[in-house]
Amino acid sequence: MRRSEKDVVNFLNHGIRLVKVKDFDLQLLEDNNLTPSILLDYSLFNDSVVSFRSAWLLEHVVLKHPSIITNIYDQYINTLENQKNWSAIRCLTKLAMLASNGKNRITHTSQQIDRLVGVCFNWVIDPQCPVAAKVNCLDIIANFNTHAPWIKTELQAQIDYLLIDASAALVARSKQIRKRIQ
Repeated sequence: MRRSEKDVVNFLNHGIRLVKVKDFDLQLLEDNNLTPSILLDYSLFNDSVVSFRSAWLLEHVVLKHPSIITNIYDQYINTLENQKNWSAIRCLTKLAMLASNGKNRITHTSQQIDRLVGVCFNWVIDPQCPVAAKVNCLDIIANFNTHAPWIKTELQAQIDYLLIDASAALVARSKQIRKRIQ
């Protein structure tokens, strides 16, 4: 049974604060009549706290159960460019990092790659984008650097530009990414 918007918002504003992060899992979603798809919808909610907590919960559930990403990936790709909450973006970019590299890598269509890389480049060049989201985006772009020749070239150019006035965290991740794509 799907919960009403009021119930979901109340859980994300109040109920979630009573749950330990280690208990963010599929059972918590089931107990609260939530699904990963519903959380993805609420990550776009106009209230920044609800948006963040929805993305945060989804991030932790997917990290514990990576196989569920395939069930929501089309929805994820189709809604990502609508996301405006930087805190939610930080959480949600971790899903694309998971789905684009390593043992949990999923097959992407050319269209999915183009959309994901485009959104990530847009966030990277946005001066308001926080470092944590920016470095996640750089990682995602790096994971697709062989998809089209321009991706690697543009990624290297963006890293060079970002390093002009970079934090220690950005410098460290950028060096790792450069090494990976050489």
